Amino acid sequence: MFGNRTATFLLASLCLLLICGMVGVSEPYRFPFDRHFALSGTYGELRRNHFHSGIDIKTYGETGIPIHAITDGYVYRLKVSPFGFGNAVYLKHTDGNYSVYAHLESFPAHLAAFIEEQQYQTEQTPQEIYPPKNQFPVKEGDVIGFSGNSGSSVGPHLHFEIRDAKEQILNPLSWYKDKIADTKPPLLKSLAFEPFDAQSRVNGSFDKFIAPISGGNGDYRITQPILIKGAIGVEYLAYDLLNAASNKCGINHARLSLDGAVIHEMHLDTFAFDETRYINVHMDYQWQSAHRDRFQRAYIEPGNRFPAYGPDTKEGLIELDDELVHHLKLELEDEHGNLTTVTGQIQQDLSDPEMSPLPNASGASIGYTIRRNTLVVFTPATQSIQQQGLKVARKNGEMDTWHPAYSQDGQWIFLETLDPYTYPQSVATADSLHQLDIPLQTLIRSDQSSMIPFGEMQLYFPHHSVFDQVHLTIQRLPGSPDMFSDRYRVGNSQIPVFKEYVVSLQPNRPTELDKLVVAVKSRGKWEYAGNTAGGYGNMYASIRSFGEYCLMKDETAPTIRPHNFKQGTRISSRTQRISCRVEDEFSGLDHLSIRGELDGQWVPFVYDYKTDRITYQWGEERPSPGIHELTISAKDQVGNERRAVFSISF
Repeated sequence: MFGNRTATFLLASLCLLLICGMVGVSEPYRFPFDRHFALSGTYGELRRNHFHSGIDIKTYGETGIPIHAITDGYVYRLKVSPFGFGNAVYLKHTDGNYSVYAHLESFPAHLAAFIEEQQYQTEQTPQEIYPPKNQFPVKEGDVIGFSGNSGSSVGPHLHFEIRDAKEQILNPLSWYKDKIADTKPPLLKSLAFEPFDAQSRVNGSFDKFIAPISGGNGDYRITQPILIKGAIGVEYLAYDLLNAASNKCGINHARLSLDGAVIHEMHLDTFAFDETRYINVHMDYQWQSAHRDRFQRAYIEPGNRFPAYGPDTKEGLIELDDELVHHLKLELEDEHGNLTTVTGQIQQDLSDPEMSPLPNASGASIGYTIRRNTLVVFTPATQSIQQQGLKVARKNGEMDTWHPAYSQDGQWIFLETLDPYTYPQSVATADSLHQLDIPLQTLIRSDQSSMIPFGEMQLYFPHHSVFDQVHLTIQRLPGSPDMFSDRYRVGNSQIPVFKEYVVSLQPNRPTELDKLVVAVKSRGKWEYAGNTAGGYGNMYASIRSFGEYCLMKDETAPTIRPHNFKQGTRISSRTQRISCRVEDEFSGLDHLSIRGELDGQWVPFVYDYKTDRITYQWGEERPSPGIHELTISAKDQVGNERRAVFSISF
């Protein structure tokens, strides 16, 4: 991909393509649209908890545009869902590859009739169907759907994927570079240097350092030498721009070199769905949670097993052991071969740490954070703390004294590499007037399971629930009168979780279990997390993030209100659908429980969670003239049910 690769690398890449049989090079595919060749999203683009698995093709606000099969094959799978891909068609092709067309508005008549038949048989609108192999053959160019905005789409477009025979995701742009114009190099917004452990510094600090850069149009420079100590990682905030759209798209290729030698390389050409969550260690998740910027790492974080990194790639960390000036180069390349380069100089920092107390500093408030395996404690930069340090009480009963590592912005910074056998439990000033408790409990490792009892709560972390290891903090806080347990603050929401772990809570007073739920605090309010009853009077939920939990009750059923009609009114002859607003304030709707009946017969109401509406559209077969009874029922996740009956006429 990179324009200046050696002949050896090019030859090796060609051999790899021949061995793997990459059909994207030799087998042309038809584009799924006859027009609309601009993209709003590209393959591998950074999304919430996942790499984008296809390309998003703009339809400029239109829906109902015909979508064509890219080559011969058959309908392998059909999906109708209010979430995710919404209405989707999956094709398996004669060359062994698959293609996916998602967020459709509707299906062609023969597929729509087949889906409707399944819906009436099961009396369920959502469907996931695998038709027999020869039931729906397709030829290249056949219309297999019409573009829309269904599922989790936030605007009309086609999400389009190509997968290999193992359903690993491939980059569709390998086939359509001639359709999607791109002459713009990736745009670099920021470059950062990240200290990796307690002995690391960038320009004297343990903080991430955002380097000053200049330049543009694919050629950038770091404007000052960067002084480093210990192991350092390079990170970049960048995106790609295509010619026909202003959307911030993904970058598929990156290479980091030190003094001309490649130390890290990424080529995002294929990945599997069960690998996509590695995005949370490919980028700096903690920084993104706090600042929203997605810095990608040009080094491999512990626990990152994403397959996109070169086979000869080292961890990518930089550690200098001399006084020389070293030359750094980061190259970013899009799928069209447009290249962006940023260069700079780095040198080992041999200076003493900054130790500057503030002459008028007062007070001694103490704070902390945890980054990887390092505890960072900070206090005002008073002379007394510099001279006397902080008293530390450890988990094993030992006492210790800490002295600051350096001063920064009027604060003393203390750093310690964490060891679960000697966790600090509290730090205090020498006069004991100011103390900070540090609720470190245990170390969670990816390669083993852990069961952690803590008051009314029990946690279970299966194998591979975390990426590498997590120094887990747990705090117990008083609950409010409407809670049936204390509140438990587990870990830090800025630490990513790979797979689900289990939170189990015991009620703190006698109560019926059927309406109890495990609640999680999100954006300042309590939300439903789960309500599975255990065998010992406990309630548990499977969780995929750290947060604050408690037990609460949900005894309120969903609400059902007419949207485009009123009780007892006549439905206009021009109207082809009726809809209701169905909402639940706490545990949320069980969308599979939504049921609509007209005169006692099931009818297919479609649920749109984005608008909290359910809609029944009858098309040409309008209900017969006269008065009809419409019945809508829905349950929430706990089982609270609402049933509404309306009299309408046609």
